[in-house]
Amino acid sequence: MMKGKSKSSKLPKVGQKIYVDTRVSLSGSSEVVGGLATLSKVVVLVEIKENPGHFYNWNKILSKQQELLKNQFGNKVAGFEPEK
Repeated sequence: MMKGKSKSSKLPKVGQKIYVDTRVSLSGSSEVVGGLATLSKVVVLVEIKENPGHFYNWNKILSKQQELLKNQFGNKVAGFEPEK
């Protein structure tokens, strides 16, 4: 994640207008054409040093699982399983 804050790195607010690009669903069955859109929800994603380039949904998933995950993993550092 970026360390410095710029105007564009601030989280947008619900109701704010933003521009979006055209997106095709993974199944290829639907397409949303890009243009000006109104934000209905803002979700915060987090990236960890141990798995760069992959993002986790903090608000909906990880924040609610912290106690469970702490009990499951203790102080074990996240990372890839060693190859056998």
